[in-house]
Amino acid sequence: MPKIEVVKKDKLVIVHGLTVNYDQLPRNAVAGLPKNNSLIANRFPLKKWNGGKSGTAEIDIHLVKAGRYLSTADARLFVAERQLQQTIPAEIVPLKKYCQELWDKNVHYAVALCDSDEALWQDPAGDLRVIYLGFNPNFRGFYLYDADDDQDDGWNDLASFAGLPQ
Repeated sequence: MPKIEVVKKDKLVIVHGLTVNYDQLPRNAVAGLPKNNSLIANRFPLKKWNGGKSGTAEIDIHLVKAGRYLSTADARLFVAERQLQQTIPAEIVPLKKYCQELWDKNVHYAVALCDSDEALWQDPAGDLRVIYLGFNPNFRGFYLYDADDDQDDGWNDLASFAGLPQ
């Protein structure tokens, strides 16, 4: 059974022993949560969801919070500086079973930044999208963030960026 460890209050939470299924279709992965962006279930391509990986794996996810506004590029640097590799959308899916526990530990949402803009999905309007999973009981679900809006305000100070140990 996965274990949630608060390493540094409001800065780092690690969820140990999660099982990720890289073969699960996005529409099945997001099922069961009250709020989800419909584009994820209906249009999101599997290769962008799983990064081309297949099978299952046990992972530990580090949720790191900068506590300040960051662009997607700066958030990637923030994660890399902590010697973590970026996550893909499929890797944050196991966290949906622990929404309330993470919310109770002051984790508002988990962001799968992907390792580059090329790895992001381009929506029908032509915008690059980053997936995040919200834990707030009133807005619990998977959402799409417009990475092109970074120049306006970026990720807020509540964002927890999901990374994997290298």
